[in-house]
Amino acid sequence: MMSFVKSLKMWLESTALSNGFIVQLYQWEDRGGTTPYLVIQPDGGSVQIPDQSNEHYFLLSLIADKSTGYAIESKARQIMSAILTNPITEFGYLECTGGLPMPIFTTDNRMILRLSLRLINTQIE
Repeated sequence: MMSFVKSLKMWLESTALSNGFIVQLYQWEDRGGTTPYLVIQPDGGSVQIPDQSNEHYFLLSLIADKSTGYAIESKARQIMSAILTNPITEFGYLECTGGLPMPIFTTDNRMILRLSLRLINTQIE
């Protein structure tokens, strides 16, 4: 079975949407510094049936550093716009399942925006 988390990471990198961010899979690990983060996490999906299309859900968390704060909103909008205008990827049909979410703030006042994504995989393995 294809790792869609890794496929999404490669897509973000190949489209330059992750430029200026540290990309992490599954879990955020704060490394200090002033670079914001993109964290890709699986978030469920539809029933997985062999030889059928299926859905995979993801959370794409944009985490600001302490000094950039609201700058991650423009990156979130850029990612959403890229998905809206080019939803077909090598690994399926990608879409945002909502608009810009309400920000979450960490205890040290880092802003986090969590984009919900849905991937419809039609590739039969």
